[in-house]
Amino acid sequence: MISNKKYKKIVVLGAGGSGKTTLAKKLAKKSGIKVYHLDKEYWLPNWQKPDYKQWESKIENLTKQDNWIMDGNYIDTLDIRLSNADLVIMLDIKTSICVKSIFFRTVKGFFVKRVDLGSGCNEQFNQAYYEFIDWVKVFKKDYFPQLINIWMKYPHIDLKIFKTRKSARKFVEGILDDNNEKIKIFIFNYYKCWIDGTLFL
Repeated sequence: MISNKKYKKIVVLGAGGSGKTTLAKKLAKKSGIKVYHLDKEYWLPNWQKPDYKQWESKIENLTKQDNWIMDGNYIDTLDIRLSNADLVIMLDIKTSICVKSIFFRTVKGFFVKRVDLGSGCNEQFNQAYYEFIDWVKVFKKDYFPQLINIWMKYPHIDLKIFKTRKSARKFVEGILDDNNEKIKIFIFNYYKCWIDGTLFL
């Protein structure tokens, strides 16, 4: 069942390669809400890590805005995001699909720069790649429960878990429909048919 609640602060979670960035961009395009790809917000040029306090402060400032979409796990700042969010979308996609997606996006990255990564942060088939793949393979068992446990501290936030990307896209399209506009169109068409004498009761 699709909710007609209007969400303004949305967190998108899931394993690497699950489709977080693609879904977040779709959300942003249809809603007009600014999206923040946390991989891009976190990493400094050439994969350098930021000072934790600076990173924490950055997330705190971003979440103070009236509306936002953030894709990325970063469990160390998840509490900050959830304390301000009204919706969590969790992509619980098959591990094999995630691994394949990471492979193909890495290949694509040799030709097209990813918009969700900063300067000098290019994925390659190196040790970091294989370590990332290993992390994705244990995501469901080790990391997913941690994310859920943190969310449980914020029961007022809606949580939607999707096993397929298609079901996630369908939900996104549903929550972004303007139900009031649909009603207006229905009334207008009803009235027009009545005036034209084409309304059958």
